[in-house]
Amino acid sequence: MTKNITLPENEKAESSLLASILLDNSIMDYAIARIKPAFFVSPTNAIIFKSMAKLHEERSPIDEATLIDAFQNNTPSTSDPVDLTIKLGELSTGFP
Repeated sequence: MTKNITLPENEKAESSLLASILLDNSIMDYAIARIKPAFFVSPTNAIIFKSMAKLHEERSPIDEATLIDAFQNNTPSTSDPVDLTIKLGELSTGFP
C-alpha cells in the first residue's frame, strides 16, 4: 500500500536551498537525489531548480551568469526571464 505524503510548503526554505546551491555547487548531487522540481510551491523556484539541475548535468558551473543564459535560452513560454533574473538576484544577495 502506497502512502500519499503531503510535503510542507515553505517558499523561504525553497529559496534558501537555491541560494545554498549558488554558494556551493557540490550540494547539487545531494539535492537532485532527493528533490524534484514538482516539489516546489513556487513555480519560479521550480524553474530555477530545473535550470540548476540541467547545468549540473552538463557539468557547467551553477552561477548567476550561467543561469541567466539558461533563462534566456530555455525558459518556458509561461515564464518571464526578467522575473527569473530578479529572483536570482534576490537569492544571490541573500534576500530570498
